[in-house]
Amino acid sequence: MAESSRSVATTCPYCGVGCGIKLEVNASDHIVAAQDDPGNRSSIGMLCVKGRFGHSFVQHPDRLTTPLIKEGGEFRPASWDEALDLVASRLLQYRGASFGTLCSAKATNEDGYVQQKWARLVMQTNNIDHCTRLCHSPSVEAMLTTLGSGATSNSYTDYENAGCLVVTGCDPTSNHPVASSRMRRAVVERGAKLVVINPRRIDMCDYADLWLRPYPGTDVALLNGLANVILTEGLLDREFVSHRTEGFDDWAKVVARYTPEYTEQLTGVPAEDLRQAARLYAKPSAISPLPSWWAWGADR
Repeated sequence: MAESSRSVATTCPYCGVGCGIKLEVNASDHIVAAQDDPGNRSSIGMLCVKGRFGHSFVQHPDRLTTPLIKEGGEFRPASWDEALDLVASRLLQYRGASFGTLCSAKATNEDGYVQQKWARLVMQTNNIDHCTRLCHSPSVEAMLTTLGSGATSNSYTDYENAGCLVVTGCDPTSNHPVASSRMRRAVVERGAKLVVINPRRIDMCDYADLWLRPYPGTDVALLNGLANVILTEGLLDREFVSHRTEGFDDWAKVVARYTPEYTEQLTGVPAEDLRQAARLYAKPSAISPLPSWWAWGADR
């Protein structure tokens, strides 16, 4: 590693896990390395390849560091004041309903707040969108309705302490490697059961007790089938249901038709595998009385 003059603690920008990194910076304010941060409770000293080695773009020679303005078909260097004045004057032409802005999931909450305020107050438009509306909005709406919050209800530590993990519709090893390592630790070191629900093979299948491969687009039917087994075999927590749920009877009527055999016709998942998955989920091993259901980050 090249010589550094100071270390700057920050958060990895690549995904939403929130891993801590310590950037080693030299006397010229150039990043020379990224080290892990054992004090960060999200990553506890772990980093994926992106977090540890993905910082070279900051000082890459191909990166633009000076504004360029196109005149006569050619770009010329410009000062920041000149470039900002030009952009502001052009944006004024689209003020109102003809303007829209797209927020980024890789930006901070503070950045998103400033962007929407700028759009509404300065550009006088409510045409504000975000990638979450496409890839994450169904789960956000479901969590808001059932849990009261559109965010995860568990900490990363809960993955390691769970008796059963169900990974459905995602590839955590590729999308969130550090979070997935906690899941593997639960399986390998603590004996947690793992059920993978995914039409295609992912890395977590190597650790799974069961791999269910439903036809694409039949995930809701599969989940209804799992619920049917839990209800018909009396595996539900009736006290929890009676005190903390609403509309349970109406929901139970819907899933009543999704017997394992009927669900097999819809999804292609064998009825016996469906029963086994439901039992693993509803009756986790003795290492934990509660399972974790994890479905974060769709395959892309």
